[in-house]
Amino acid sequence: MSPGRYLGELETPVPQPIARVRSLRDYAVPAAVILLLYAGYFKGNPLLSWVPVDLTFLGAALTLAGVLAVTFGGTIPRGTGPVLALWALFMPAAILHAPGSYGHQKAVYLFTLTLLSALGTLFLVRSAVRQELFVIVQVVLAAVLAGGALLSAHPQLAAEGTDRVFLAGSNTIASGNSAGLVVVACFIFALTGQRRRSLMFILGAAATAAMFATGSRGPVLAAAIALAAVAAFAPASGVSRAFRVAAIALVAFLAWYFVRGVSGGGAGRIASTLLAGSSQDTSTQTRLGLWREAWSVIPGHFWGIGWGGLNDLSALNGAGLLGQPGLAYPHDIFLEVTAEAGWIAGAAMIVYMWCALRRLRGLAASPYPAVLFGMAVFNLVNSAVSGDINSYRCMWASIAIAWVTVPNWRQMPTPGQRDARISEAIRLSRDDVVLDEGWCG
Repeated sequence: MSPGRYLGELETPVPQPIARVRSLRDYAVPAAVILLLYAGYFKGNPLLSWVPVDLTFLGAALTLAGVLAVTFGGTIPRGTGPVLALWALFMPAAILHAPGSYGHQKAVYLFTLTLLSALGTLFLVRSAVRQELFVIVQVVLAAVLAGGALLSAHPQLAAEGTDRVFLAGSNTIASGNSAGLVVVACFIFALTGQRRRSLMFILGAAATAAMFATGSRGPVLAAAIALAAVAAFAPASGVSRAFRVAAIALVAFLAWYFVRGVSGGGAGRIASTLLAGSSQDTSTQTRLGLWREAWSVIPGHFWGIGWGGLNDLSALNGAGLLGQPGLAYPHDIFLEVTAEAGWIAGAAMIVYMWCALRRLRGLAASPYPAVLFGMAVFNLVNSAVSGDINSYRCMWASIAIAWVTVPNWRQMPTPGQRDARISEAIRLSRDDVVLDEGWCG
């Protein structure tokens, strides 16, 4: 719908790209970015052993080609400045400190694949058409991975009494994240959409069962917070806010009610955490220990200790946090960045993420922007409880897309918003004309 329809004083309607018809290119470009973001979730599956190339680097090559094509076309999207400024603050930790093998690899990935993940969405997923497809392709891929996890058999783990669901060649966290993404998207569509609400609730419930079956608690926590954030704070217009909050509370209660009596498998692991807390859980206690040790580093190191520096805190050099091999990072991106890159970088990252989430929340007045907001919260919470700074490239992408998310033109603007929306429509229409000149705008 053109904004000129409700801005009657305009003689000529402002052109805008939302109504543009989908093309094959619109499907291919988000798919290339998503391959970069999620290839690590499934490329180790035995069914893909025949693929002669690394799928992550294939996605990176395609995304880089698209970013360069747009750049050479003379278009630099809004949001590029904040992303590059944040990465500039990450750079001293790589330059001023001599990292070990883990730190070196971490810095290389940070300034290549992770940076490209953020820039890829900025440059290539700017129109409303591509943002909708960006959501759809992610949800379809996540649903396929979650379904594959349910069908995968792990006899060795079952013999050891660890009957948890995950995709062959992957792990429980990745499979839990895939199912959690479907949970978040389906329930948000059900709450904010006008059609197929019953179908979305059914698919969301099925994905919830798969998510609990993985036994990974991070995605459960992240999905709960993401749905609560959309229900309580997003100005989505599908139903009233009170109804959204009540619906999400009912879903949370039903999930707790059905898993509380489960004693085995992944759901039993999550149920024991919900009922007994962290007192009986070694994994949670270890994570709390990691957080305390990383926190103790921050006050005395204003400029940080360098990328990978937390891996060398132990008396046994390189043994990892808490003196245990394999514990190279604190499983919290905020503690990790502040301890290794310094106070300024940590504070800048928090401000960057806050501004992005604030913008996404303000635009979440229709289903697809609301899902983008929910995905950003979901991925951010996951990165705060698991993985290192490079583990969740999807988080950096879902945060970066906030700077180019298309406003909801179906909502009547207030007088104070009108001029800003006219300028936004003009900018988006000009960008779209430039993008259509290249193969992968």
